[in-house]
Amino acid sequence: MQRIIQWKGIQSMAQASVSPVVLVILDGWGYREDKDGNAIAAAKTPVMSSLWEAILTP
Repeated sequence: MQRIIQWKGIQSMAQASVSPVVLVILDGWGYREDKDGNAIAAAKTPVMSSLWEAILTP
């Protein structure tokens, strides 16, 4: 992202370092060890499973 900076009448182009951010709200998604009636535990969720492992693995 480029932005023009004007300071005391001097204009310059500055390269802003902006990292992308994603906010994901998983309403209703939870963790429960009991698999009886647990649709999330019964489903194949490779992406969420890998993210979960990455968070829990030091």
